[in-house]
Amino acid sequence: MRIFLTGIDGLLGSNLAWYFRDKANVMGTFGTHPVAMLGVETVGLDLQDYGAVRRCLRQFSPDVVIHGISDSSVGGGDVDSEGCWRSHVLTTRTILDASRDLRVRMVLVSTDAIAPVVDDPSFWGGGDRSEFTRIEAERMVAAHPGSLVLRAGVFGWGLTGYEGVAEGFLKHFLEKEKVIGFTDAVVSALYTFHFARLLDQALEQGVGGCFRAVPRNPLSHYSFGTQLAKIFGLDSALIEPGESGHGVRDGEDSQGSAGSLEQALGGYRMPGAGEGLEAFFQDWQRGVGRQIKDCLQVTDPVCILPQRDVIPYGCQFIDQSDLDAVFDVLNTWSLTQGPTIDQFEKAVAQVVAARYAVAVSSGTSALHMACLACGVGPGDEVVTSPITFAASANCAVYCGATPVFVDIDPRTANMDPEGLEQKITPETRAIIPVHFSGQSCHMERIREIAIKKGREFGHKISIIEDACHALGSFYRGDPVGSGRFSDMTVFSFHPVKHVTTGEGGMVVTNDSTLDQSLRLLRSHGISKDFDESIHGPWYYEQVILGYHYRITDLQCALGLSQMKKLPWFRKRRREIVQRYNEAFSRLSWGEIPYEEPQCDSNFHLYVLRIDFSALGQSRIEVMRRLKDQGIYTQVHYIPVFTHPFYRAKFPVDEAAFPHSRHFYNTCLSLPLFPGMSDKACDVVIRAVCALA
Repeated sequence: MRIFLTGIDGLLGSNLAWYFRDKANVMGTFGTHPVAMLGVETVGLDLQDYGAVRRCLRQFSPDVVIHGISDSSVGGGDVDSEGCWRSHVLTTRTILDASRDLRVRMVLVSTDAIAPVVDDPSFWGGGDRSEFTRIEAERMVAAHPGSLVLRAGVFGWGLTGYEGVAEGFLKHFLEKEKVIGFTDAVVSALYTFHFARLLDQALEQGVGGCFRAVPRNPLSHYSFGTQLAKIFGLDSALIEPGESGHGVRDGEDSQGSAGSLEQALGGYRMPGAGEGLEAFFQDWQRGVGRQIKDCLQVTDPVCILPQRDVIPYGCQFIDQSDLDAVFDVLNTWSLTQGPTIDQFEKAVAQVVAARYAVAVSSGTSALHMACLACGVGPGDEVVTSPITFAASANCAVYCGATPVFVDIDPRTANMDPEGLEQKITPETRAIIPVHFSGQSCHMERIREIAIKKGREFGHKISIIEDACHALGSFYRGDPVGSGRFSDMTVFSFHPVKHVTTGEGGMVVTNDSTLDQSLRLLRSHGISKDFDESIHGPWYYEQVILGYHYRITDLQCALGLSQMKKLPWFRKRRREIVQRYNEAFSRLSWGEIPYEEPQCDSNFHLYVLRIDFSALGQSRIEVMRRLKDQGIYTQVHYIPVFTHPFYRAKFPVDEAAFPHSRHFYNTCLSLPLFPGMSDKACDVVIRAVCALA
């Protein structure tokens, strides 16, 4: 499922994003507070701009839009009639119109609503403007067939501090401050993750209509705070009883019954307020609140290392949080084979929507292991691209197989699917498409060819995506690495990549058997999966021939910290690419990178295609001129089949690769890395434009 979620810089939105990121592809929008959450594509968006909302929805192509409105979205304080109307009615109308135009289902979550969704004139006789505008927004959505309106109070984890009733009480208790609890005001609120679970059920079952989502056995404000203190083991004497004048007591619910929603969900049992507090406490112990708050980007990260007087073609970005993460591991007993490796693996798996992830010492070792795991061996052939680093082909040679090259698409520099079909033989065991520069290959077509040829030759042809350039890229709306069109995907964490661990790599897959094989191959083929009561805690066996391809906790601590910045890394790279494209699209002797419409590249590289003859200078001369100005460039890549080793061991007719040869003769990678300043970018632009 693909979910478009508004307001992820708020309490409910951020908590829903955290819940659904493990279950769906999620795009979240924020307003004033930038958010970077692992596993969620985030974007700043003006929800009152119909054109912007429609473009965003069309690009993401969601199955459902979840939009939330509440008093907090207006800004608090005295009720601002105009602000209420814009925040509640205008944004809802804009999102509803765009959703309806694109035939996308809409869910409206209206928090703190107190009036029924009915066309009752008597309702308009009371309440403030905020209540009126929420009801108007609810009516609009309710009138749209297939929509769902849920009215709920919630408590959970805020992004910007201690938000909501539960965190408000918790803050006072932790700081040992007195607080008043109202005995005549009910907290008719669900824990956000309980609310997310019932919303998940409603989406799965296709429930439509208007319902209240309220807990069983709601508690008064005073009882809620007292019970929270007791569950957390804090001093409940800090809460003093008082009255608000609402006149509601424990067990009464001013917002109605949960029964109708339970019936619509086929007997789903709504949790009680006490159950919500217990879950809130358990998540607090697990650090969920802190992790959600860490998603708030107060400012752009600040690069502190490395500092150079020149502009390299690529460079790692290290900030204080990276250093702190590594130092934290240095202060533990687990420098290797410890818990940080598992945490890093889970973080990457979440981002790319894969079930399993195995971290290793390099992208090269990851490719080697992936080939072994899918059975590549002597006599087999592995088909890949020649415009890549040699490791994409070497991994086949390590297994005793023969690498077979396919010419590239001249626009993308990726494997040409039609050429691939011609190169597959009965000996083909695997295909390794290389996502050059971060742009995905035509994976859907490659998958079709692999299945067709596999049936023709009577054996499976595995697909291993070489995504060493492509962490953070998307293909047809799915993250590269999701496994929708492949068996395994390989990533690299070399310093010039989007995320670095110094050296490192990873294989992700959705196949549990492949996951088990990869874990054995990573560590000498050793298994400890035995009953300790029979064999003893020391016992292990080498069950296959494996390798020492392990990664350390130190490296994974750096990688885990870097993953939190991946959305910003990606955003910053694309900002630089846009500046480059605007400047270089006017060059008569240069061609800017081409991006396929179904691909959303992370832009690992910026490769300018140059007609050196038209420029009147050789590539060597251009690179020297730029280097003299402190600008370092690179060539990606020398075709693999032209290396002396491959010419000797696996010779090919090089004339049969006209597009690869032309690409190599015209390519030049310009500086591109997230720590690159606008000033440095302008220096590169001026120098390149002055070449002619």
